[in-house]
Amino acid sequence: MSASDRHDQPMNDSAIPEPILQAAIAWTIRLDDPTIDDAELACFSQWLEQSDAHAQAFHLASDTWQGGEVAEVAHLLLAAGGISHLPRRPRARPHWRKGMMGLAASLLLVIGGLWQSDLPLRWQSDTWAGVGKREEVRLADGTKVLLNTQSGLAAHLSPSVRDARLTKGEAFFDVARDAGRPFVLRVGKERVRVLGTAFNVRYREGRLQVSVREGHVEVENAAGHFEHLLAGQALSIGPDGALRRLPTSASDFAWVDGRLSFENQPLREVLDELGYYYSGLIVPLDDDVLDLPVSGNYRMDDPQRVLASLAEILGIRLRNLGPWVILLG
Repeated sequence: MSASDRHDQPMNDSAIPEPILQAAIAWTIRLDDPTIDDAELACFSQWLEQSDAHAQAFHLASDTWQGGEVAEVAHLLLAAGGISHLPRRPRARPHWRKGMMGLAASLLLVIGGLWQSDLPLRWQSDTWAGVGKREEVRLADGTKVLLNTQSGLAAHLSPSVRDARLTKGEAFFDVARDAGRPFVLRVGKERVRVLGTAFNVRYREGRLQVSVREGHVEVENAAGHFEHLLAGQALSIGPDGALRRLPTSASDFAWVDGRLSFENQPLREVLDELGYYYSGLIVPLDDDVLDLPVSGNYRMDDPQRVLASLAEILGIRLRNLGPWVILLG
């Protein structure tokens, strides 16, 4: 069955796997570049013929890219300072498929590096660390906080209470000791209570992990269950509220020193982690490589260099589609 035949058999947009949709977006942008060569076109043809989902995702992305709403949203982002220039598009088609506005926005967010899903969290945060950035905060009580990439913190300190909330992401806390005012950190539906200690908190995709470097902390989950952690101990709480104790590892604190540490982790997990430090999309084109094991210690301020190093070590082809899209495979 040809790609055009597949397109005649519509697939619900929500049924298209996210990695395939991201790859379709990347190919749509790349095919609009006159510098694309024959080898890349052959690679695209192979990708397109892999499945119905691949063909449907490409047609969805292509139609969206050529629709008038893309230009409209681009002009709005340009006026707001979200992007520095408008993307070039091929000639417009007369039709527009209902429900494509979300994909149009995805294309423009890749181009502009403006991830609007974070905006409400940014507004709720006193301090926010952008993509690939770290931010140091010193609270009024002397507590020092280091925010990792795409992370936010809101704090309320008074003579009687020390409350803070990690709105998103990851942070390392060196809490000033005050026996009369416990430091309470709220993360999602959970709370972390300490008097004076050093610990790391990571909150991503609804999963919380607390790792203690010094002192001890008390963690309370949404059901009111308490767990006490000492130095060298960690606790993971899943989206379902399940608690799991585990030892701390070098990777828990490596980012504090500007490093990313991986020990025999599948490439899919490594790519997920690198994605937090990169403003664009990292798109694996070959699912077979995602289970390859990765170990190493890398600088976290240059995710593109890390990807290039991994591609060389693992024997994977890497291609940059402008500054916002990296294809692997």
